[in-house]
Parts: sequence; structure tokens; C-alpha cells
Amino acid sequence: MKSLLALLALAASCSAQNMADVVKQGEQVFAKTCATGYCHGVKGASSGAPRLAGRGFDQSYIAPVVARGVPDTGMASFATRLLRPELIAVVAYVATLNGVTKPT
Repeated sequence: MKSLLALLALAASCSAQNMADVVKQGEQVFAKTCATGYCHGVKGASSGAPRLAGRGFDQSYIAPVVARGVPDTGMASFATRLLRPELIAVVAYVATLNGVTKPT
């Protein structure tokens, strides 16, 4: 939990302009790691795994799910698979898919 709070705090320190770059990076990482195969599909629209777009998820929900995964499902932990900046970027991107206009 401590590392997740640090992750959210680090993301919050990004400026608005920089955050646009972070979200773009998150979209690119998502496309390579989360949108392929049985995963969440392009823009989180789903291609087998649960749809991510438009679910009302906020970053306090998204961050631990991405970092820890969901036990007994196909949702793996990405805490050790992605670099910290990539993890922050994916969380910010998925937040935008859920209507968060200013991810932190």
C-alpha cells in the first residue's frame, strides 16, 4: 500500500503539459501490454477481458489493480513487469478512459 501511495504522489507531481505526455505514453504501453490477446482491447473496449472504458474507475482503484493484479484471474501484477514511469502512465491513461479529465 505504501508503494501505491508513492506511485500516486509521484504521478500527482507531473505538470499538466507533462501529464499529456504521460497519458500518451500510457496509451502506448497499454496498447502493447493490455490491449492484446485476451486482454482489455483497444482503448479498453474489451476483447475478452473486462471492459475498462467508461466504468467510473478512479486512480485510487486503478493503481492497485494494475500494480497487484487480480488473484485467480488473467489480470497479472504489472508492478515488476513495467518500469515505474510506465506503470504511472498506464494508470493515468486508464483513468482517462474512465472520464478522469485531469489525471494526477
